[in-house]
Amino acid sequence: MHHVVVQDTSPDARNFDNTSGVFGDLKAGYLNAAALDAKYAGRSRSYLQMHTAPILGKHIIRATLATRVIHTFSCSPSATELFVSPPVDANTTWANQPGWYYRLSETNVANNAAYCPSAGNAEFDATAAVRQAANEGWGWTTFLLQAKNEWELDESWRKFDLNPYLEVAYNSWPYMPTALGMEGWGPNPTDAIPCVMGAGRPAVFTRTPRLRARMNDPDGGIMDAMFRVFDGIAPVSAETGTNIYVNGIPAGSYAEVTIPPNRITRDDLYTWRVWGSDHGLLTGYVDCEFEVDSRAPGTPVVSSTDYPATGGPHGSVGRTGTFTFNVGTLTGRNNTMDVRRYGWSLNDDTAITHSVAVQSSDGTVTVPVTPTKAGLNTLYVTAFDRAGNRSAASAVYVFNVAEPADLMAGWHFDEVSGTVAEDSAGNHPLTVAGGSFTAGYADNGLTFTDGIAVSSGPVVDTSRAFSVSTWVKLDRTNGYFTAVSQDGGSAGSFFLGYSEDLNGWTMAAPYGDSKTSLFARAASTSPPVTGVWTHLAGTYDPDLDAMKLYVDGKYQSTATVEAWTGTGAFVVGAAKWDGIRVNHFAGSVDHTLVWDRVLGADEVAARANLAVPRARYALDERSGATTVDQVSGQNATLTGGYAWGGQPVASAASEDKWLNLTSAGTGQVQAPRPVNLRTDRSFTVSAWVKHSGAAGTRRVAVSGHDSQNSPFTLGYNGSLWEFTISGSGGRTWSALSDTALMPDSWVFLVGRYDAVTGRISLDVDTVRQMTYAGATSDGSGVVGRQTTSHLWLGRATAAGVGVAPWLGDLDDVRVGSGVLPTPDARALYDATLHF
Repeated sequence: MHHVVVQDTSPDARNFDNTSGVFGDLKAGYLNAAALDAKYAGRSRSYLQMHTAPILGKHIIRATLATRVIHTFSCSPSATELFVSPPVDANTTWANQPGWYYRLSETNVANNAAYCPSAGNAEFDATAAVRQAANEGWGWTTFLLQAKNEWELDESWRKFDLNPYLEVAYNSWPYMPTALGMEGWGPNPTDAIPCVMGAGRPAVFTRTPRLRARMNDPDGGIMDAMFRVFDGIAPVSAETGTNIYVNGIPAGSYAEVTIPPNRITRDDLYTWRVWGSDHGLLTGYVDCEFEVDSRAPGTPVVSSTDYPATGGPHGSVGRTGTFTFNVGTLTGRNNTMDVRRYGWSLNDDTAITHSVAVQSSDGTVTVPVTPTKAGLNTLYVTAFDRAGNRSAASAVYVFNVAEPADLMAGWHFDEVSGTVAEDSAGNHPLTVAGGSFTAGYADNGLTFTDGIAVSSGPVVDTSRAFSVSTWVKLDRTNGYFTAVSQDGGSAGSFFLGYSEDLNGWTMAAPYGDSKTSLFARAASTSPPVTGVWTHLAGTYDPDLDAMKLYVDGKYQSTATVEAWTGTGAFVVGAAKWDGIRVNHFAGSVDHTLVWDRVLGADEVAARANLAVPRARYALDERSGATTVDQVSGQNATLTGGYAWGGQPVASAASEDKWLNLTSAGTGQVQAPRPVNLRTDRSFTVSAWVKHSGAAGTRRVAVSGHDSQNSPFTLGYNGSLWEFTISGSGGRTWSALSDTALMPDSWVFLVGRYDAVTGRISLDVDTVRQMTYAGATSDGSGVVGRQTTSHLWLGRATAAGVGVAPWLGDLDDVRVGSGVLPTPDARALYDATLHF
């Protein structure tokens, strides 16, 4: 508050906000000279400037200027009046007064301490002024206190304290209803169909739609709402329509109603509006339009040239085909096309798993669909119109799918020289520059020195289903290194390789063919191991916009991206970005394969479990203290009690020659560690064995040597054949024969460790055994570890010493990476049958 007291005895005195001396109060009236301590009698007036900004825009019910009379000269004084005045400031004086607008009210309270003492409480009605201030935006409102009979000496004199205040009763105008919507009860505005006028008005399938709007009031409290529904659209007559009332709505909450049955009796256009009230003031209203459409679309029509509904089988499992959906009949208002989307699912009639919006005027859409199984596949398609009606019946489209197709292209890099890597599956040779053919994961591979191997054109349509896999050996991790990609115009359409920022393997794809495009990446869960052959696979499923990464046969993660067609060259060993070759692979690659379909997880696992021979000891020497590894050409050393067995004739077949480790229990074969064999990943070991009958204890025919404990053993334990994996922390997992072993009989043993599935298995004479021991009851949960030393024939390591010496015959011992398929094991059994 500001104030100023002006007096005609000092016409030029500036007393704005002056509280010193005689100005410690407010004054009004005409006082004698002695009492005024002046030369002459004089008149006084007081101006008050009150802060009224907080009530701007409010509905003012009443307002009172409350003050206290601290002295009147008379006990029967005349009145003091309250006026509304223009503003005052530091220049206001008796001679420079602003005047006044209009009179408000008066008070006649007396208070003379000597003759008529009282509390002095006085109130002026200030309603008109405060209401004007609220309506016209006065941040400050100025009042004038002036004696009613200003020339009435002494009887008009009155002093007030310096603490006047405005007491205002008001009601804030409730806010206009907001978040108007239909058919949604959720807490967010987007949970409902929004309010729209005109051509974009929503359509609903029900004749009893739900309406809602958020009511709010600055003062809080409880509110009411009134909804009104009109036939037709704007302009509508306010006198028509049906009212629906909702009472007792807490401010800030939704008023929600359902249009009663029989109010809307036909499909047509309608309008609804809503008001809010705080029991005193009514808001303005908002209009919304809607259409009622309760007619369901017809059954969609489905067709495909890639996968026709007749004949077959067509295409391939995992290969994307194009399907066309169309409207069956026109069911919109005035027989128009009103289908807005199709929902579809493949081989699942219990749920809609995919949705595609209609963009064309005739309701036709083309959809990529990727079959998931061979034989009959069923596509279920449902149409939805703009009102949300679903077709009364779904289209059921049955088509016959061929077995998974073989490779589109594959490069094994088994060449020994030259600049061309042949395509083993098609006609896409790669031109090699800056690379050389060296030892790979299986036979030869391709080692790069800032080089590439590039095709003359695209190999696969990367906007449709595709898969790529490759074996890689990374030399270092201080950069970005792409093993496989396919070029677009400016950028590659996908990149399979290593990303330094994630320190992991990645399958990546930019969102567009531009250097400024962001990209999606599916990343590995663990960092790579340099210098170790690793299997990478990436798949893209356009049905789900899903790009997946697998490492060593195990699923890692999925990135979401709508892939595009890279129309440039297929590249092994680098990528393309901003039109130039980048991210040259640091290391070697092998067995790079491409499919125009999505590989299943089991297919990826099979590729990662590729069976590759790492060592084979035929044991056919018949003499000497060494035996040759027919894979590497290296020699293994025989020591202790051993003898060469078999037929003495020179022409004897391999299966008629073998090694006997004698009953002395000292014989053994120490073989070099097989190159690229990792026992922490999938591997297979096999051997022909014949024990000497000394059952009841543990004997090992083949093992991986280690400083403490063999990571695997193949032999027998007690009366059962046994294949055991030894993991970290002393855990072991064993696969055992189902029946007791027989002495002096040749038996073909195959032990497999599948690191992808974490399973162990044992075949005896090609028959899978189903008995397990150790940390597994069903062959699962196995976690192998890498061997640190050589291969051992004839014994194992336990607690750092050699144990379980083999007593009997050994022949044709083989160790390989990957999981040897059952048909291959049977073929090997037949080819090396021992009697």
